[in-house]
Amino acid sequence: MKPLRKRLAYPIILMSILIPVVILLVFNLTMRVAIQRSMANELTTVVDNIRRFSEQITLNDTDSSEEPLSESNLQRLTLARSALQVSRFAMNTEMLILTEQGTILFPRDLSTIAVTQKVIQTMHERSTDPDTLTSFTVNGHRYQFIYDTLQGPVREYRIYYLASAGSMENLVRFMNGLLVIIVVISAGIAIAWALSLARRISAPLLSAAKATQQIADGQNVHLTSDSQTEEVQVLLESFNRMSHKLQAAEATQRDFLQNASHELRTPLMSIQGYAEGLSQGVFTQTKEIADQIAKESKRLTALVEEILMLSRLESAQYTAQLSRRDLNDVIPELIDRMQGIAVSASKHVVFKSTDRDLWAKVDESLVYHAVTNVLSNALRYAHSTVTVTLSAQNTKVTLVIHDDGPGIDPADLPHLFQRFHKGKGGQFGLGLAIAKSAMTVMDGEITVTNDHGARFELSWPHQ
Repeated sequence: MKPLRKRLAYPIILMSILIPVVILLVFNLTMRVAIQRSMANELTTVVDNIRRFSEQITLNDTDSSEEPLSESNLQRLTLARSALQVSRFAMNTEMLILTEQGTILFPRDLSTIAVTQKVIQTMHERSTDPDTLTSFTVNGHRYQFIYDTLQGPVREYRIYYLASAGSMENLVRFMNGLLVIIVVISAGIAIAWALSLARRISAPLLSAAKATQQIADGQNVHLTSDSQTEEVQVLLESFNRMSHKLQAAEATQRDFLQNASHELRTPLMSIQGYAEGLSQGVFTQTKEIADQIAKESKRLTALVEEILMLSRLESAQYTAQLSRRDLNDVIPELIDRMQGIAVSASKHVVFKSTDRDLWAKVDESLVYHAVTNVLSNALRYAHSTVTVTLSAQNTKVTLVIHDDGPGIDPADLPHLFQRFHKGKGGQFGLGLAIAKSAMTVMDGEITVTNDHGARFELSWPHQ
């Protein structure tokens, strides 16, 4: 398994080498084709411009020993060659006259031309048909030629127009050398940049991996999220949020255990005290003591059930059985169950529904826990009346439970749904936490405000 920095760096390094090499190859192939075409165009243009000179040459070879080129012809050919050498079309073009056997008749002095005897010999050997553009290579240099025939009284002669790619090949060599230098420099820069980039990306990830192990060992870790890469920056910020939430969850778990132990200790100590008093004969009124033990046992049972319910909800161990129900049927039934508590406290629960067909996907057990916990809390603090209103608001079905009591202490509002947070006159501090978790499992919401008494608002998506 390769490290991330190698997986990032190697493809960039490979591309930084391959792309310039491909460019170099394409450049050379393109220049080769361009040189061939340029030579052909140049040679064709030159031949068209000076061919009329060959038409004016009169050969005299009635005697094999006699020179076929007269002085006037030599002067004419010299002028043509001079014009050829200064022509903007023929900087690499030469004009030569050869016999059928390859003997050079013109120019007389081979030192004045830029081609070797081997080039001339190869050109003569490659001659096939007049007016045919022919290419050949000698010692790595490319040449092209066209020839015309000159018919003397006895023999046939050939006038050659030879083009060389020498200067352009020198230019290509220079460009290749320059490109090689550029390739080497750019590849070095690309390799250094790729390695640096790979380190910048992999280093935070390695730090995150080490920090993960530290968190697993119970250490408190915070990564410096100053990466210049957006994705890595998001990862580091998410890691820090996760670390913070894990620390908060661990602290919450400790508080939960401490608070649960504290809440369970009181009824257990009370039951233990009554039981020891009975066993030692301290209490003579056994019926009253038994009633107290039963009362504390019920309180202990209720507390344990609430703790277990909250634990299942918050640990995702509770599987919600959601079904589409009309809350106009569900809520009144729950209120009827609470009427006994309201009557015993000499208080009233008033139910109002402003709309019909208030359908929502709910779990009836969770609705029961959410509504009864909020409603029992409202009955505890109400002066006389708790109003329950069911209505449709935009895309939600909303249940408002409003009591006419003194309202909630503003200092308690931010913490009201936290576990074991008890306001004045509260019991276990778990009821509203259960209501909050139950609503969350059903994709619902619960909020609380003060409005001439406490006003709880529970809402579900309208189906």
